[in-house]
Formats: sequence, C-alpha cells, structure tokens
Amino acid sequence: MPDRNPQNQGMHPADIVAELKKRKLTVTAIASALNCSHNSVRLVINNKQQSKRIAEYVAEKIGKTADELWPGQYSYEGRKPFRETLRNKAAA
Repeated sequence: MPDRNPQNQGMHPADIVAELKKRKLTVTAIASALNCSHNSVRLVINNKQQSKRIAEYVAEKIGKTADELWPGQYSYEGRKPFRETLRNKAAA
C-alpha cells in the first residue's frame, strides 16, 4: 500500500474508521467496551480530544500503536516533566 501520508501525520480519521469497519467494529461498540460515550471515541479518532485509554484501545483493535495513528500525541519520550517546565517559566 503506498504511503498516503508522507509528512508522518498519522492516519486520517476516515482511514481509522474504515479499518475498524473492516474488522466489524463500530465506534459505538468501542464506546460500550470502554464504558464511555461514542462521542468521546469519535473525538479521539478525529484528534479533537486526547484519551490515552481510548487511543490505545482503538490502535490495538486495528493492529497498530497509538503513536502510529497519532504521532507525538501519546508518546512521552523526550518530553520534559511538567514540573520542570513550570520551573523554567517561573525563572524566566
């Protein structure tokens, strides 16, 4: 399959939903499994809201990692701890 996203911006939300449909899954079924609203699942898929729990579940169901679907959103490598960021802002 050709690389349709050369800038490595992750999968398009429509592609994620299509992959779920191929596996006979719906957004509502995922929401039921996670005991959350279908709107929360849809917002995560469309990258309008962050939820590591939902993102990892969706990624697992389509055989990818959350970082492959949404690069940089759910990986914490190389990030400074939040307190360190606050200290730097206070010192400035």
